Amino acid sequence: MEENEIDELEFEFEFYSDKVDNPALEEELLLEADSRLRSLAKDRRDMTGASVAVEKLVEAESNYLFRARVVAYIKPDKIAAVEKEPSAMEALKAALEGVERQVRESRTEISEPWKKPEAGPADHIIGS
Repeated sequence: MEENEIDELEFEFEFYSDKVDNPALEEELLLEADSRLRSLAKDRRDMTGASVAVEKLVEAESNYLFRARVVAYIKPDKIAAVEKEPSAMEALKAALEGVERQVRESRTEISEPWKKPEAGPADHIIGS
């Protein structure tokens, strides 16, 4: 088995949709999420998987008809974004952009620890 095949097996992807009544749209959402999240995980060992949920909100007097939730299982913590938009694809893309931004920021912080502010002596005193 080649290394690329092993990497593919180690990345777990879950997709859930609720009340997305168009099978073609549902397939398009799944492919968009899978492609972007696998791209984000490519050649990295910190991201082990992701979960995506797209759901139609209860019909109400709201401009937001769909909610998308994207969770990236990334070491050392999970990263998540939730967005509400008028269309399922807009909600998904906005949530993916949020996760992608957070993952890039997290990776930068980890790779550049010298940029983190150091705790001063007063930061360790409890109750002051």
